Order: sequence, then C-alpha cells, then structure tokens
Amino acid sequence: MLIGYARASTPEPSPASGAGSGAGWRRARAALARRLAVLVGLAALASGVGRLGAQCWLVDLAAHFSVYYLLLAALATPVLLAAGRRGSAGLAIAVVFFNAWVLQPVRPVPVGACAAPLTVLQANVQGSATTADQFAAWWAQQGLDADVLALLEVPPAWESWLRARRLAYPVQGGVLRDDPFGLWVLSRQPGVLTVEMAAGAIPWVRLALAGAADRPPLEVLILHPPPPMGRELSQWRNQQLATILALDSGRRLAVGDFNLTPWSPWNRRLLENGRWWDAGADWTPAGTWPALLPAGLALPIDRTWVTAGVTVAARRVLPSGNLPSDHRAVWSAVCVE
Repeated sequence: MLIGYARASTPEPSPASGAGSGAGWRRARAALARRLAVLVGLAALASGVGRLGAQCWLVDLAAHFSVYYLLLAALATPVLLAAGRRGSAGLAIAVVFFNAWVLQPVRPVPVGACAAPLTVLQANVQGSATTADQFAAWWAQQGLDADVLALLEVPPAWESWLRARRLAYPVQGGVLRDDPFGLWVLSRQPGVLTVEMAAGAIPWVRLALAGAADRPPLEVLILHPPPPMGRELSQWRNQQLATILALDSGRRLAVGDFNLTPWSPWNRRLLENGRWWDAGADWTPAGTWPALLPAGLALPIDRTWVTAGVTVAARRVLPSGNLPSDHRAVWSAVCVE
C-alpha cells in the first residue's frame, strides 16, 4: 500500500512585511514623540511660571509639582532623541536641570543628638474617613512613643477617645470640627496650651512647654492652613503662615499640614524671613500626600520646622498601613539646646 502525506510549509516572511512592521514601529515612535514633545513644552512652561508663585496663587499651584516635571522630562529625553526631535530633547534636558535646581534643599535642619529628645507625632488623620479606634490600632503597630500628639482633621466623634487619654496626656486642647480644620493636641509634658484663630476662622494651637532639668522651654506650633485652591484660600494660607511663623527670639517647633511643598517660592520666603530650618529638606523628600502614592512620588506637605536652638535627632514619614487617612503621619525626635 502506498501511503502519501502532505508536508505543511510555513511561508517565509516577505521583505515587504518586515518593512511594514518597521514602518509601523517608526510611526508609533513618532506619534509618542509628538505627544511627549507637547508634554515637555507644558512642563517647561509650568516650571518657569511656578517661580512666580509668590505673586499669583494660580501659578503657585504649578510650583508644587516640580518633581513630576523632572521625571517626565528625564523619561522623555531618550524617546525624543531616538525620534530625531533634537529641539524637544534639548528642551527636556533643560527642564531636567532647571527642576533639579528647584529641588535643592532649602535651609535643611541641623542634625542633633541628646539623651532625652522630645518626641512628636503629627498626623492628619482625616477624621471623615478614620475612626479613633482605627488610628489607635495603627499607632500601636508603629512601635513608637510620642510626648506630643498633634492630630489634624479631628471630628467631634473622637471626643470620648480623646478624653480617655487624659491620664497619659494631661495637657490637651483644640477644636473638634466636622470640616477639615478640626485639630487636637495632646501632651504628657507640662505646659500651657492655647487655641487661636487665624484668617477664615481657622484654628491653630500654641503649646508652650515648660523647661526641665534636661531641656529648656520650647514653643510648639500646630498648624493646618487651607489648601491654596483659589485666591481667598491661598491668601488665608499665606497670611496664616507668614504671621504665625514670623521671626521670634525663642526656641520653636512648627508642625502640621502646611499645604505647602518645599518647591513653592513661599517655602523659601517663609523659612528665610522667620529664620526656620526644615527637618524634611532633602533632594528626595519622603512625601505624605496622597498616601496612595509611593512616598517618593507623594507631595511633602506635612512639614516639620525648627528655629535656632532646636535640632532634629530623627524624623520618619510613617507607612500608612491600614490607616484610612489620605496623609502619611510624621514622627520626629527633637533636641532643645
């Protein structure tokens, strides 16, 4: 019996099909390069006008995203070069260097060490999303201790939990509100706590800690000015920060959600005018908002500033873990000389 069989053959790719796929890749690369060129142009514009943020609230918003402009331009540069768009690639390189200059740390805090530092937890708990029990469970997981708890966005629903802490933290005070401007401060160190009002009826706290054998007196300021989302709110933020953080001869520590990144022109102005030092100043500061982003991409708007005579032994931006708040909390250990 004669058995026949057919042999399947695979057609050889034609030169035309290879050329077609290559042309398709070049078209896709060119289209991507066009879009990146537009984005780089916008990043260049935003980078430049952001330096005028002290004159106009709208352009001040652009200043807060310098790290994103740098990353975009750095990623776009090789694509633009490969597509032959040398002009756009040159602009991208300029955006990288310009924003690297913007991201320079401004007045970084002196590092100190002492036998008995004052420890502070500053946390925007976003009480509309976080219960007191959730915060307590998260804080217990951190394995840290704090002499002062500076809590922001604290609602009236937390009142019973706060009262239950009076034995451990006898000095307490603040304003409980259902809007974003409730705040409450707890201290186990003796001192005088006063609640004051800034523009827009926004509260802030002044905690004057008494001196001890191993530590001179220290004034702790807990602030939460409004976000600069509009002319009036921006004016309120700037007025509150400029007034409260004005030059003073005493030893001071300021903590809170300033709604201000280190890259805004207002940042340098406030630090220099009040002779403050920034404990979070770094080339790559750990960001605190929004907490859903990695710390390297989140914006560092929860700030820790000190004046002369105060140094920082440690500062940590804590993992959000199971805390529902949209902010990461910050723990610091400060030394008063």
